[in-house]
Amino acid sequence: MDLVKNADGSVDLYFGPEPPKGHEKNWIPTVSGRGWFAYFRLYAPTEAYFDRSWGLPDLVRVKLLFRRSPAAMQNSLPKSVLTFDPFL
Repeated sequence: MDLVKNADGSVDLYFGPEPPKGHEKNWIPTVSGRGWFAYFRLYAPTEAYFDRSWGLPDLVRVKLLFRRSPAAMQNSLPKSVLTFDPFL
């Protein structure tokens, strides 16, 4: 998977039953009307993980700002938009 990174190195992940236009590479599908939770699997973690000097930060909910009418946005908005910054 080739995630699109932000200029600061963080990655925005989009969760919802449909991918938001323009953010398909960072979309994680969910089932409409059902709950979900996140698991993270670390492959080849570095010493910072084992000595606990680095920890996985919490997911943070953010709002999306669109320059379209509310009617046009209704079907394209993801149910949740979260960002994960590994450098926090």
